[in-house]
Amino acid sequence: MPGPLGDEPSSPRPEPPSGSRTDGATGHLSREETVRLAYQLVLGREPENDQVLIGQANFNNVWELRNRFMASGEFQNLERFSRIADLMYDHVEASVRNQNNKFDDFLSADPALEARIHDIIRDDTAGPDEGRNEYTKFHAIRFFDQVRAVVAIRRKLLSSVPRPRVLEIGASPVTRMYAKVLDDIDLFTADLPANEPSENIARRFGATEHYFVNLDVDALSERYPQLVRQPFHIILFCEVIEHVLASPAEMLDDLLRLLAPGGVLIVTTPNAMSARHLLDISIGLKGAHEYRRNARHLHEEHHVHVREYTCTEIRRACEACGGRMLFHAVKNYYSDPASNAIMAKYMSAGEAQVAMITRDG
Repeated sequence: MPGPLGDEPSSPRPEPPSGSRTDGATGHLSREETVRLAYQLVLGREPENDQVLIGQANFNNVWELRNRFMASGEFQNLERFSRIADLMYDHVEASVRNQNNKFDDFLSADPALEARIHDIIRDDTAGPDEGRNEYTKFHAIRFFDQVRAVVAIRRKLLSSVPRPRVLEIGASPVTRMYAKVLDDIDLFTADLPANEPSENIARRFGATEHYFVNLDVDALSERYPQLVRQPFHIILFCEVIEHVLASPAEMLDDLLRLLAPGGVLIVTTPNAMSARHLLDISIGLKGAHEYRRNARHLHEEHHVHVREYTCTEIRRACEACGGRMLFHAVKNYYSDPASNAIMAKYMSAGEAQVAMITRDG
């Protein structure tokens, strides 16, 4: 994306008001501090480095500096992006806000429990495993919602079930957290085949049993038909669907076969219509992952997103396999929405979507 020093389209520039200072001084701010403020207010970001600040400090007055930034290619892209965002998000924003409010109300718990969950997540970032610590820090907000979701489903929807069966597909640090706030669930896990016994993995996550499955080639309900006869009350399929070489309808249909009547399937996945993706589109980029020959291991280990889905695609996949959407929220789990003008304006522009799906009968 062109920066303030890129090609500048010709456009009328306001003249400074009479009596304005022309010596570059802006109150108590230095020239470099003034340039930094221009980046923040006009372009909505920080400058790349201090050298950029120094390079932009050759202005006569703040009006010249403002016009320089507003005439830049980057600002023109942001203006175009804003117009596109209004077209894409405005007509669905009321519905998304309504869904988010319902979802947040459903997840809300008493302050003591929520404080306990925060403590559990914080403690998980202080262990000897630095990779795990960083993963938990990055996903901390999602983990908070995910643990609250399991608690809310158990207490508000499954209170009559003596001991719900919970399946987590794609085990991660959050998998160990459910039992720390709920002592009346039976946990099961599933993940890619590994070079160690499944019993070891089950023990590591505190699970009753662990199932190996490669969802690229196998449906869980077909590989383990006994699970159809012993269905689960809660299934967590979080940050997985975008990694799998199968359609979302195929994956949801498979998992709903394993869901007990009245049970809930929780799906979290990136929002393909997020502000970040829409910005890419506005400047002519597709916004999808690229496959590279020298990164083959990333694909084999399912670290690359095969495809990210829009909220409409997830809803249609749910309908196609006979599911019923309880909640469908759009959230910002990985960055502060206040740092992006579009995300601050539109919840619909959030980075992630959370679907809670059930089936009748």
